[in-house]
Amino acid sequence: MKKLGALIMLTIMMLGCNNNDKTSKISSDFCDCFEPVTEDMDPKSKRILVKAFNDESPQEVIETELGKIEDEGTRETITNEIREVATFADNSKLQKCINDIKKNYKIKDIERKQAREIAVEMEDVDDCEVAAAIWKSAAQGPDPNANDSGTREENEKENEQ
Repeated sequence: MKKLGALIMLTIMMLGCNNNDKTSKISSDFCDCFEPVTEDMDPKSKRILVKAFNDESPQEVIETELGKIEDEGTRETITNEIREVATFADNSKLQKCINDIKKNYKIKDIERKQAREIAVEMEDVDDCEVAAAIWKSAAQGPDPNANDSGTREENEKENEQ
């Protein structure tokens, strides 16, 4: 999972966009990059991943949530799906998709605030909750002045100021 977060952080650092429509489109395109690994995923796996990536200790959350699953077959299926997401950063299709987006939008640099805006936009894309949680987790940073509310309403209010 660290590789996936690192890949997304690299993309965040290379991304540059100021236009909300552009942010929306980029968000949707990034969601499409993750579709191959998330589209047929068990809803329980998605729920665990979203919960994990919204926590400061994703690995602990995953272990705890997997421990709650009594059925061994279900637990094995979900474990395999989570592993697939964790290794997805090594997937050349994901890397090509991200590189194509960077090329298409002439992406350069992005501030963490903009990265969080993209994550919020991703939350609004159908079936993109896992990718949005991963993106949001990667966009978190040691910016003590940032208001990282994670909600669209609070981010819009912050942008109005």
